[in-house]
Amino acid sequence: MVEISKSDWKLFSERISVWRESYMERLTERYIEILSGPGKASDHF
Repeated sequence: MVEISKSDWKLFSERISVWRESYMERLTERYIEILSGPGKASDHF
């Protein structure tokens, strides 16, 4: 098993919220693209 150093854990804890927000923004943009595409609304789901 790999030991995680306290400094690594601290760095991860500081950055996870930024990474999560970035991921959610990309998902939102992709959903908008999919839902705004051509075709019937029922086809998008």
